[in-house]
Amino acid sequence: MNKAENNIRKTSFKKAGQALIDHIQETEKVDLQRIEQSLEDLKNSYQIQHKRRKLWLYAASAAASLLIAALSINFLYSPNSYDWDMLATSLLNDSIPHQDKEITLITQNDRMKLSNEASLEYKKNGTLQVNKEDVTKESPVRHKEKLNHIIVPKGKRATITFSDGTSMYINSGSHVIYPSDFDKNKREILVEGEVYLEVAKDPKRPFFVKTKDFDVKVLGTTFNVSAYKDDAIASVVLVEGKVEVDNNNQKTTIRPNEKIAITHGESTVSIVDVNEYISWKDYIMLFAEHRVGDVFTRLSRYYGVHIECDPSIASYPVSGKLDLKSGINNSLDILTELLDIKYKTEPDGSIRIFQ
Repeated sequence: MNKAENNIRKTSFKKAGQALIDHIQETEKVDLQRIEQSLEDLKNSYQIQHKRRKLWLYAASAAASLLIAALSINFLYSPNSYDWDMLATSLLNDSIPHQDKEITLITQNDRMKLSNEASLEYKKNGTLQVNKEDVTKESPVRHKEKLNHIIVPKGKRATITFSDGTSMYINSGSHVIYPSDFDKNKREILVEGEVYLEVAKDPKRPFFVKTKDFDVKVLGTTFNVSAYKDDAIASVVLVEGKVEVDNNNQKTTIRPNEKIAITHGESTVSIVDVNEYISWKDYIMLFAEHRVGDVFTRLSRYYGVHIECDPSIASYPVSGKLDLKSGINNSLDILTELLDIKYKTEPDGSIRIFQ
């Protein structure tokens, strides 16, 4: 495909996407079947051979952005009937956003690339600050609950302070969907990946963290949620306060120093050292009798480097403490020395762990 043909395809894609958004704005509702069919048609128009995969990724990423825009508009025009579960299914199951190597913030009006360790703060007057600098001041709109989508790829981290005073640390390989300003009756966000939250107390507005498989309800507390879609086990670990976890309508209340683990729809509660689960926000990894394969998975996400561990090694138990700021090689040196194993960096930058 030559450059002219490529530009024609990109232009037609943008026109088709804008037509769908215009339709939603005119009718003030979303026809899910139309969205899905439109996205399928757009993707099919870009179906190409494997050697042109980069163009396909461009189209797929644009399709994901279109869906975000479409659903955001529906939320803006019909917030009372908005289905958060539909949004979770449509967006949090989509791996396309993780193709990007930079932190991306998608709002109704903009798409911004952010530096690693980006710090976002939403002021009560509507101003968004990134790293202490004003980025935008929201103009008055019909409803305040504008959706934002922050994508934090592997190897990156970010923090958000919401206008109610709640703080959120976002770990590598995660994305979060949230409104610019919370509703007067409740506060809700969607998470895929891992976040640590310090929720500002507000008895009149409970705080909900929604994931693909379970919901967490709090009034004011500090806790960690891990809900990566490629992990077999999801978990909520409570530092202080009290939370209620709703897993398929089975509600469980956990207290400080407790963890609820969820796998295949089943949940178990245990007492844990919470520092093992929250130290990542302070650039420390703690683990006691963990499978080394799981430790390598966490390192892979944190540093944004693919690590392949020999299956015969993956189940080895390991305990220790890693200073994540010291770099991936230092972490690998410590682990391989502890377990008397080896690692090799391949030409493509990936790392292989072997006996």
